[in-house]
Amino acid sequence: MDVNSTDGSEPSHLRAREDHDYTRGYEWWLMVEAHKRNPNIILDILPWGAPGWVGKKDLYTPDMAEYMADFIEGARDKYGLTLRYAGVWNETVYNADYVKELHRALERHHLDVKVVCCDEYIGEGKGQWAIADEMKTDPALNAAVDVIGVHYPLDDKGKTTTTDAARKLGKPLWSSEDQPSSGAGPILQRTWAVGGRILAHLYNRNYLEGAMTKTEIWSPITSYYDILAAPNSGLMYANTPWSGYYDVQSAIWATAHTTQFAQLQAMPMSPIDLCRAGSEGDHGFLELHGLKFPCAVGFQPEDIPTWPVYAAVLKGVSGVDATHDGRGRIRKKMDIGRYPIVCPGYIAGQSKWIWHWAPGNRLNGNHLFQTPAWASVTRLHFKGAILIGKIPGRAPQVRFLKVIHIR
Repeated sequence: MDVNSTDGSEPSHLRAREDHDYTRGYEWWLMVEAHKRNPNIILDILPWGAPGWVGKKDLYTPDMAEYMADFIEGARDKYGLTLRYAGVWNETVYNADYVKELHRALERHHLDVKVVCCDEYIGEGKGQWAIADEMKTDPALNAAVDVIGVHYPLDDKGKTTTTDAARKLGKPLWSSEDQPSSGAGPILQRTWAVGGRILAHLYNRNYLEGAMTKTEIWSPITSYYDILAAPNSGLMYANTPWSGYYDVQSAIWATAHTTQFAQLQAMPMSPIDLCRAGSEGDHGFLELHGLKFPCAVGFQPEDIPTWPVYAAVLKGVSGVDATHDGRGRIRKKMDIGRYPIVCPGYIAGQSKWIWHWAPGNRLNGNHLFQTPAWASVTRLHFKGAILIGKIPGRAPQVRFLKVIHIR
């Protein structure tokens, strides 16, 4: 790029229009070594800058789209590497015309590379998810963008920023740059208290609340001098490569505990999109769109008992079902309280439970080719929950929670 990229300048592969040098810089070596260790690794690129001939202060030009395609071809032809995704311009308000131009350039070069847009942070432009609103009314833009990625999607109140428009597009959503802190600094050492613990929480929240199926950490390894910007940003610490010393910090283990259960595969929609919990007046509700997807329900933390709970049962449940009964009639509303929704394995002290709504497992007697009862239920109402616990040497403990606030 031959421009500053936070921690130093990185040399460009294309300093002039006809200058093609795919040996400059460490990125080629790093990608090759990473691919050796994991042939299934997903490689993607995001530009921070480019030489002056590309566009000077504005990179949203056809030359920049060709610059990106050339880098991808260099990785393929010289190193045998396949790049899967390409971003637009790091933390810069997007230009819809350029996004479509980048998509066309990749197609002209017959590159099977998906476009990620737009890698913006909170408060940038019309909002970091603004591209989703424009994609709804611009079919060409919607076709050009394969993934919506944002940076640090957690507001100052600790809530994920994913918008309804983004959730409804049906595109993968990513936190394409994140870390335990906000990214603005100061960057803290990645010990458990200020690194690993916060990062474990972040991974879960991005997925469960933000519907983001990928979180990318900047940076994976701190391999630059502490006098540069954002020291200690990495999951690991290794900034004296000549010594061979490195520090595997707790943030690595927090990451491993998440990624060891996650397989890299196509995932059109996060399961969390299939369920939503909330409260209306004196009752709670679950909105469901599927059979066996879990739904999280949380009550006010101050209502949660401290004694061990081994079961939680929703009470006073009713719902609306659009499936047919055995006589061909459409069910509309029925009391299904006799089929309690139970959450075993609850841990004392937490304020949220996961209920697995799987009506096909509870109702028997379905005829061949007949849709199981409650197979397409879309909304359940309940009046509260009963928690059941047992303390050794004491009688079973029972507490009824009224619906005050569901989240």
